[in-house]
Amino acid sequence: VADNSVALRITTASGAKVTVTLESNEKGLGVQIDVGDAKLTEEERTAIAGLSKSFQDAVDGLTSVPPKLALGALAKFNTSVLSSVSLEATVGAEGPDRVSFNFQADAGQRSLTVKTVAGSAQINVDASKPSQFGSSQQQTTAINNYLTKFDSAQTRGEGDATLMALFKSGFADLHKSYGDWAPEAKTTTRLGMPAEVHRTMLSGLADFSASINQAPVASNPLQARELDTFSYETSQNTSSSGRPQLDLAITQQQQSSLNASFHRALTPDQKLNLTKDPESQNYAFHQIRDDYSNRTDIAYEDGELAKASFTESSTMSTLVSKFVKGKLVDQSRITPTTQTRTQDLMGLLRAADLTSHRDDTRTPRDQVEAALIRKQEDLAQAVA
Repeated sequence: VADNSVALRITTASGAKVTVTLESNEKGLGVQIDVGDAKLTEEERTAIAGLSKSFQDAVDGLTSVPPKLALGALAKFNTSVLSSVSLEATVGAEGPDRVSFNFQADAGQRSLTVKTVAGSAQINVDASKPSQFGSSQQQTTAINNYLTKFDSAQTRGEGDATLMALFKSGFADLHKSYGDWAPEAKTTTRLGMPAEVHRTMLSGLADFSASINQAPVASNPLQARELDTFSYETSQNTSSSGRPQLDLAITQQQQSSLNASFHRALTPDQKLNLTKDPESQNYAFHQIRDDYSNRTDIAYEDGELAKASFTESSTMSTLVSKFVKGKLVDQSRITPTTQTRTQDLMGLLRAADLTSHRDDTRTPRDQVEAALIRKQEDLAQAVA
């Protein structure tokens, strides 16, 4: 029986299927390669061979202690030759360190499921709409912003650190596995504005949904209904209508929610040790409910960007119930904090001054274009 099992499955554009399986336990390593009855072309062989280092990186990550994900490079395959790539893995003998992964990728979709003893995480990315991709710098900023939010959620809700680390790694890898947009200065609207400047107003990421759900734990044997829980969900959805650069309208929405509950000692110097003995029942039970959403609206009129606005709203709520010797002595609800903010992004666009160098005949054209591209990247950074 294998303690570790990793299976890489590849389907070529012509329909051929190739499976590479690695299995190991304390007695040794087994390797199996199955190509069925398919006859691979030289181009297919080259494309599959090109995945060897990425596969090795993924295996090395999975078998490290603790396991980590390295899937971004594996998803960057030649979609004209290979139609899909998947990786299934289980590492660690039966026990608290056992982790399983299921990664799927094709030309338009990326998905990842991670399961540990603590719970599971799911990430789905829709990479089929390259028109909403941002520049590499824009994407990196957006990914880092999300990773910071995930850390804050894990800290506030006392989520499992190992599962969150895998979730963060998977989220970053999947969003780094598709293409980006290179801002240009050559294509402009009739008033000299870069033709796709609206992309700097979006997140730069492909649409996605992602979630973590930890298995509920009844850590208080005297109060089985008081479960330690952690659930976090986040997503992005983008819709558009109209004709590009004429009357195009885009709406991008992002949401996240945190639901968590946990037990804490009443004071920092007190040790939490809940048993069926009422004398041990001295604790605070925290229940957290947080919601966040934002919306970006963009609209063109007669080929010119006429509207770009951003609105966000957040609500944070905490209920703390304090018990002494098993009896409720205090229950306080921290007043929900609700914040709403709206920003007119057109002000940032005007401040970026993207048309100032166009009529400068003293500066070489390539330098003018480079300066405009830098301005677009700086604008995206300001929006982020």
